[in-house]
Amino acid sequence: MKRRLFLYVLLCLIVCNVAPALAQQHIDQVVKDLEKKGVDVTTVVKRNDKKQIYSQVKSLSFISKDGNFARKLEEAFDKDAENASSESRTKRSGNVSYTLIFKNEKKKGVYVLSISNREGDDPMVNVSITLRDNSVEGSKEGNIWFDGDIFGLNGDGFQINVDSLKSQANRFKEKYKDFFNRSDKGKKLSQEI
Repeated sequence: MKRRLFLYVLLCLIVCNVAPALAQQHIDQVVKDLEKKGVDVTTVVKRNDKKQIYSQVKSLSFISKDGNFARKLEEAFDKDAENASSESRTKRSGNVSYTLIFKNEKKKGVYVLSISNREGDDPMVNVSITLRDNSVEGSKEGNIWFDGDIFGLNGDGFQINVDSLKSQANRFKEKYKDFFNRSDKGKKLSQEI
C-alpha cells in the first residue's frame, strides 16, 4: 500500500513539473528547429545578485522563405493557444499577430508572434519569448518589466502599478533635470512627464 502511494505521489510530482513545460511545446520545438537552421536569435538573460536566472527574453526576426516556417509557427501558436492562460489573436490584411500567456505557480511566459505579408512569398516573421521565474527573486535595479514593481501579469493580462510608474518618472526627471531645464522644449516635456 505504501509503495502504491509513493508511486502515485511520485507520478503526480513528475506530471506537475512537466506539464507547464509542455504547455508551449509546439512553439518551443519550431523555435529550436529555427535555431538549428541558423536563424539569428537574440537572448537576454537577467540574473539577481545571487547569480540566479529570473528572466529570459529570446527574440527571432527573419524572412520565411516561401512562408514555410511562418506557417509552422502559426500552426504551433494555434495548437499551444489551447493551453495558454490568456491569448490574443489579430488577423487582418495579410498580417497576423498572436500573444499567448502561460503561467503556473512558479513561472510566467509571454509568447508573441507577428507575421507581416503572410500571403506573400517571403513573409517577415518576428517571435519574442519572455519567461519569468517567480520562485527566484529579481534584481533590485533596472528591471521594470516583470519584477512586479511597475509592470506585471495577472490573469487578465498586464497590470501597471501607477504609483511605481509615477515614482519612476519622477526619478527620471530628477536624473535628467539639467537636460529638461536647458530649453523650452525640455521644460515643456518635463511638465508633461
